[in-house]
Amino acid sequence: MAQHNVLKLRSGYLIEGLGKLNLQYSIQNNNREEYDLVRRSNEDNYQLRFDLTTQALDLYLDHEPVAGFTGRIGVSNMFQQNFYDGRYLIPFFDSYNGGLFLIEKRVFSNWELEAGLRYDYKWMQARLRENVLDSSIPEIRPQFNFNQLSGTVGASYHMGKGYRLTSTLAKAWSPPAINELFNNGVHHGSATYEKGDANLREESSINLTAGIIKQSEKFSAEISGYYNRIEDYIYLKSWLAPVLTIRGAFPAFHYVQVDSRFTGADFLGSWQLNKHVSATAKYSFVRAYNTVTNQHLEFIPADRFSGNLSFHLPETKAFKASSFDLTAIHVAKQNLIQASQDFAPVPNAYTLINMNLATSMNVFGQALNLSFSVQNALNTRYRDYLNRFRYYADDTGRNFIIRLKMPFGKANNLNNNNNH
Repeated sequence: MAQHNVLKLRSGYLIEGLGKLNLQYSIQNNNREEYDLVRRSNEDNYQLRFDLTTQALDLYLDHEPVAGFTGRIGVSNMFQQNFYDGRYLIPFFDSYNGGLFLIEKRVFSNWELEAGLRYDYKWMQARLRENVLDSSIPEIRPQFNFNQLSGTVGASYHMGKGYRLTSTLAKAWSPPAINELFNNGVHHGSATYEKGDANLREESSINLTAGIIKQSEKFSAEISGYYNRIEDYIYLKSWLAPVLTIRGAFPAFHYVQVDSRFTGADFLGSWQLNKHVSATAKYSFVRAYNTVTNQHLEFIPADRFSGNLSFHLPETKAFKASSFDLTAIHVAKQNLIQASQDFAPVPNAYTLINMNLATSMNVFGQALNLSFSVQNALNTRYRDYLNRFRYYADDTGRNFIIRLKMPFGKANNLNNNNNH
């Protein structure tokens, strides 16, 4: 069971000759309870509960144009507190993130240039026992401090006839998360045993992306490629031997760091075949290697293709904006992983067919949106490589979903559209 509450306050003040000063504060609480196997009908208590409170405060100025440049300068702050109850997975912790940033953009006749610079600092303190199963051992409170500078430079060139070239060069970084540092137990969200490493360092990367975009009245397409080099990339690596607990044996993983190289590309094409029918096609692939061993990394998505046909159905007096979508998704087999890198053989390729029927109607003067979806319509038996439940069972079979949405205040708009 999960309960999520959010409160957000936002204010802005226009300063003549300078720009608009914006202030935003938010607080959110996430209370999550996880349940294990219940053996008796009166056992309704959770086995693990997290209570995470996050507060964020952002102050930034959208400044007036200066020498043709528009942009934003500001500061961001975030404070988190986590408590847990029941079985241990991650510890109590306090975390603070602070950042200073500057983003600037300049538009020329055919060019758009954008650059950003950001400094971030992260402090974190955990509270736990060295042996989490022994309450007689004194608590330890390790602290962590991370900070780095990041930046990005991007350009876009309009070639004419609907063509546009884009390119971005960025330096980024990411500190290790609390679960990567201190996980130690069964994660029931994936039915695996996970072990963190308190000696992990922050990730640091150089990213280069480039692409070309074509847009016209009835056709649009985008092809983009990227090259990312990540030092100290953090990921879950198989132990290749299960961990035996009082609840049984679980596949075990531990967080490790390697220097890595990611390359990949994405393709998107859309066609308006006529006023009632449109088609969309997507294809993506990614390759990720350990630069020391030149071995492909585990748990990287396999090549993926999807195609969609969308039929815009004629309107009637009762039903408006009706459509029927037919989607095919093909996921290839991840052939770049060696048998010694995983507990089980890599699943085979699979193809799924999804359907969706949607419409809008007016019920008692109120707009009503209704949709009916069928996922995996052919009831294909498959296992997805990225889903760690594949070690135990097939993925979801045929699934029916009915959605009913009532957007208050939209009924008059629907009536007005009917009168034209």
